[in-house]
Amino acid sequence: MHRQPENFSNKVFDCQGHTLDGIKAESSAIAAKHKVNITIRNCVLAEWHRGIYLRYSNHSTFENNVFTEDTQDGIYIGYSSYNNTVVNNTLTYSYSQGIQLMASGATPTDNNISNNFVCYNSMDIEDDDSNLGFNNTCNTTYNFNDTTNGNPCTNSCSSLSPIQLTNLIVGWNLISLPLRQ
Repeated sequence: MHRQPENFSNKVFDCQGHTLDGIKAESSAIAAKHKVNITIRNCVLAEWHRGIYLRYSNHSTFENNVFTEDTQDGIYIGYSSYNNTVVNNTLTYSYSQGIQLMASGATPTDNNISNNFVCYNSMDIEDDDSNLGFNNTCNTTYNFNDTTNGNPCTNSCSSLSPIQLTNLIVGWNLISLPLRQ
């Protein structure tokens, strides 16, 4: 089951730092199918099957969100979804992918994945096509390279200082919103 708001094209959903906790739900916190120009920002999405599930949707932005402990993916973009922007998000401890750009029949293309912290997931970023990336922090990828240097990610999760890592683990993310403890 996916929650899909009606008439949600050309809208902004700003959680203002509030947490939507799925408590290991078998659904997505936010699902969008056949939507255009939606923005999801400043949300903490924890313990969902997928934090955001996007299909056949274009020109949308996901910014300054925190995704943690999702049973599948933090962000899933698939099925002909193109020109979407995923920027300044923290995606950690998903049992599958932090970010998945999945092709199933029609490939998602020209999505911009930039300035995200995607660490400690089974697979940090999986890309089935040629999506763009810049200045991401991650370790494990499939078919994804930051355009910054041709490496899977510009920064490695292991490049964090002990103080930065401790701050993440004890409940603060890279956008300074408290996580639930």
